[in-house]
Amino acid sequence: MGTQLIHTPVYHPQPNGQVERFVDMFKRALQILQEEGTVPDMLNTFLRTCRSTPNASGPEGKSPAEAFLGRRIRTPLNLMLASKPNANMCSRDGGEKHSHRSQKTRLQTRGLNIRYERKPPPDILDSR
Repeated sequence: MGTQLIHTPVYHPQPNGQVERFVDMFKRALQILQEEGTVPDMLNTFLRTCRSTPNASGPEGKSPAEAFLGRRIRTPLNLMLASKPNANMCSRDGGEKHSHRSQKTRLQTRGLNIRYERKPPPDILDSR
């Protein structure tokens, strides 16, 4: 199966170096992230960072998430650096927006002919 059982002496952390490095890195990260808020928020930030950081010992030097998912995961930094979406992605047939669809109601369907009626704009109530 690819799993190998390794026995290490009790109370002797040197043979288990990879786990010890991870625990040390985790403790230091929690100390740094104390201003982040709650413990679950700090844990999510730490795990997202570990999973998105490329690892030289991993397959082809990819991050663990990229090796598992086959693509890079989005991080807050990626979202901040992302370019503006292409205008053609949000439009149809030369600029006609999709928002008009929610303002129509279907009245009658016969064959392929569909008639629509526009909804009136909602009344705004004054809460004074």
